[in-house]
Amino acid sequence: MIKELLRLFRVTKGGTDADHLPVQQVEFMGNAADAFFVFPYGMSANVATDAIGVLLSVNGDEQSLAALATSAIDRIKGLKEGEVIFFHPKKKSFIKFSNSGNIDIEVKEKIAIRNENEELIDLISQMNTAIAAITTNTMFGPTPINNLATFTALQPKIDSFKE
Repeated sequence: MIKELLRLFRVTKGGTDADHLPVQQVEFMGNAADAFFVFPYGMSANVATDAIGVLLSVNGDEQSLAALATSAIDRIKGLKEGEVIFFHPKKKSFIKFSNSGNIDIEVKEKIAIRNENEELIDLISQMNTAIAAITTNTMFGPTPINNLATFTALQPKIDSFKE
């Protein structure tokens, strides 16, 4: 009975993620079919071509397929027992919840943290630029702050995170 309900699959056609439901083409046991991809509440993905997973035949009906994709092959290895990680299977950017209680975030490109109006890294960059522009009035005229070189050196490091 279980043999008819569960099968391994490979994604053969990536989705557009524009449809009402996340449906993508899969291949299993030499057959091709469209399957509804199931994700935990609040999570979603546009599963990459060649990803693998487990296919479920809902009520034993091969026309009603639900897919649970996995990134087991592309996973980030070395987690300690109890640790959890959310990651991009190809780029390896991740958010890791460590047993220590720390949350580690690592990106391979740029990062953006924004609300409806502002982007945080851009605000930090603007703030650093404004601090570096501060001068102090002395008897010799306006003089840059003593640690100007520190703020100047920080600017490219901050900007390396920007989109």
